[in-house]
Amino acid sequence: MTTQAIQADSTFGTFFLKADETPASAHRLVLVAIVTLSILIRVIYFLEISASPVAYSHLVPPSDMHFFDAWAKSILSGDTLTDKALHPLNRWQRQLAQEYFRMRPDTETELIASGVKNPARALWNRWYGGKRFHQEPLYPYLVALTYRVAGPDVRAVFVWQMFIGILTNVLIYFLARRFFGSVAASMAAVMALLYSPLLFYETVLLRSTLITFTTLLILLLADSAIRRNSIWLWFINGIVFGLAIMLKMSLVLIVAVVLVVFCVCHRRMLPVMMRNGALIATGSLIILSPLIIRNTIVGVAPLEMSSVGAVTFACTNTVDYSPDIPEAFPCSKKHVPAIMGETDGEFFPTIVQTLRTHTGITSYFSQVGKKFLSIWNWYETPNNVNYYFYQQYSRLLRYLPLTFAWVGLLGGIGMGFGLLRLRELALLYAVAAAIIAPMLLFYALSRFRAPLAALMIPFAAAGLLELLIWTRRRLLAGMMLLAGIVLSPILLHAPPAIRSIDHLNTYQLFYQPRILTAAQSGETARLDLLFAEALRNEPDIASDRPAMNANQFQSARVFYRIRHDYAQNLRQQGRNREADEQVRRAEDMKTGAIPYRR
Repeated sequence: MTTQAIQADSTFGTFFLKADETPASAHRLVLVAIVTLSILIRVIYFLEISASPVAYSHLVPPSDMHFFDAWAKSILSGDTLTDKALHPLNRWQRQLAQEYFRMRPDTETELIASGVKNPARALWNRWYGGKRFHQEPLYPYLVALTYRVAGPDVRAVFVWQMFIGILTNVLIYFLARRFFGSVAASMAAVMALLYSPLLFYETVLLRSTLITFTTLLILLLADSAIRRNSIWLWFINGIVFGLAIMLKMSLVLIVAVVLVVFCVCHRRMLPVMMRNGALIATGSLIILSPLIIRNTIVGVAPLEMSSVGAVTFACTNTVDYSPDIPEAFPCSKKHVPAIMGETDGEFFPTIVQTLRTHTGITSYFSQVGKKFLSIWNWYETPNNVNYYFYQQYSRLLRYLPLTFAWVGLLGGIGMGFGLLRLRELALLYAVAAAIIAPMLLFYALSRFRAPLAALMIPFAAAGLLELLIWTRRRLLAGMMLLAGIVLSPILLHAPPAIRSIDHLNTYQLFYQPRILTAAQSGETARLDLLFAEALRNEPDIASDRPAMNANQFQSARVFYRIRHDYAQNLRQQGRNREADEQVRRAEDMKTGAIPYRR
């Protein structure tokens, strides 16, 4: 078996390749190494975080993890079809409902008169489409199946997500090998092993890992089917397309890209196009048929599978939405309640009404431009969970060297070089565009760009290899360029802040219940250990080291409370001197935090 390999004497080493003999045994050896190292890394990481507070992030009520966990348990409790309006009602939703009722008090009066106990929930259930799935159903049903087999422990989900992560590393290798050659493929495999954000999402009750894997799988299967024109491959593609849509509706853009490429490749072979199209449709219909049956039974349109599109578009596209505040999900109280009330949650009317809030096309595209720039930010923006907070509980995650700062930079260089082979790499660029498009249409988050990062790793490896070849020819200039590439992400990195809400949730949802149990059973040694762990991430704030920002001020309030709780427990044990010391340290922290208070 032969593969494409790198020629150092070519004009652009990676992108103008000659065939070279690479033994199949060498590829098998690389695959064994990838799988072995991927397993080893994940075993170490799982052991580090499985008993830590971050493994229980799904307990935080306003989070997507909490909703997926609750939805899976609802399925297990007997509501197999989700035959009810199952939607979250978080603080921001209640605030928007209150604003709408202020604008339209007659609506609230009518709901109360009809016997509704919670008008805000009834309003949102209407806007969300009643029994329509809140989000695409594949993931929560997989979580429910896991709970059925292994018990309601999220760590069982993490195990199969880590297995998916191992397969993702293998797919990255295959992808790089197919398009850039065996040397670049080996480099891409190393990058995938060392890229910490992908590993991080494998231990979060979110779809990011599965979406990343599915994106790469679609790409490789579609490319194989186009090259080989295999009946079975097109049928398998149809099955994967159906699963992808059931996982995340935005993946329909990637499916659409593949179908366009398929039509272009078969434009002169109408019978073949029709046959393969029928195979794709059949495979997809097999997967989508349970959804169609369920929706028909509960009274929802056959192919509807998500309720959040309209409100998400409204919240992230009104004229006063700022992509510069990526950690928040700021819904305009001025515009969004009126838009949702006007459209009743219908997607396309919501788009029209939202765009009307802009003063002109310049206003809208300026906002889109800011979204595009935020995609390429080196920072792993906290949303639901905080990558940097997880690092506090995992040395492995902390020391794995690659982040999006390097992958984005090198991947961008690789994509620039790749334009020399645009015809051959068109499918990769089209899929990248299909990943980026939903982030421009809605909003950009680090977890949304996880599939983009995985896709860019082969480009990053090829780009780095190209730079190494270039450096070999122009030693001084090349070394300076490589030094700049290595140093620039380091220089751009500011020390990431741990949010006060991370500390508060960890204490309230993880440590407090355990502290209460230990106190009730008189386990003083365990109490000391739990409080020591709860205080491990305490900020360095004191009377001579004041808080420097609002987050530090809020964090100080959290740890002030923890130390006073510790003091109370110590007094109950008769350890008054130690209790006085905890109070003294708490008050000293309070003194350091107060000057920043506004």
